[in-house]
Amino acid sequence: MSRQLTDADQALRQRIAFDAAIDQLTRPVLAQDQAIVPSLLDQLADAVQPGSEHTGKTATGSRPPAAMDALALAADIGVEMRQALAVLGEHVPPAPVDQVRAWAAHAERWQHEAPDYLTYATDRAGYWVHAIRTLLDPPRRYPLRGHACPSCWETTVSVWSDSNDEAPLRRTALTIDVQRAEATCGACEATWPLDQWQQLAALLLQQQQHDTLSVGV
Repeated sequence: MSRQLTDADQALRQRIAFDAAIDQLTRPVLAQDQAIVPSLLDQLADAVQPGSEHTGKTATGSRPPAAMDALALAADIGVEMRQALAVLGEHVPPAPVDQVRAWAAHAERWQHEAPDYLTYATDRAGYWVHAIRTLLDPPRRYPLRGHACPSCWETTVSVWSDSNDEAPLRRTALTIDVQRAEATCGACEATWPLDQWQQLAALLLQQQQHDTLSVGV
């Protein structure tokens, strides 16, 4: 019979998870081709620089000076670190990776004296790892070509190119996000979860039949 986990056991598990997340955020890794891959925080810092803003998001107005999603995430981490380091009485280094390292240096004390905060810190660090990875390697989307969105009736949407072209491209408005199992409109941001795909398919079929009849008139 397995014994019940003690508070110390749970704190140790949290510490292991926390250290694993911090390693991903702050440590560069050696790829299979022997190239050094920067830490996730360093990659995020690169993503907010001008010229790194090609995220496939809807293009509205002029091109932003940086990838807005990356900028928002970096700002969120920065605010959290400045507040946490101030409470800890620590100097705030300029680089985000050094801020997180200074914060994580207190994990040993949290494990033994503040396990609730260690749980919180583990959740935050894990979220940042997931958010940065999703930002740098967004899930694949498959276009539903030839169909208008049943909500806004747009068929295409402007997106920024992955190249250095200044003009946005026109792409299919309706796409399927396989990872989230949902269909999304890039124009109005309407979504149809998996349990509503049958309804969406019926709407698109009616739309196609209407277009066919219109052509035949």
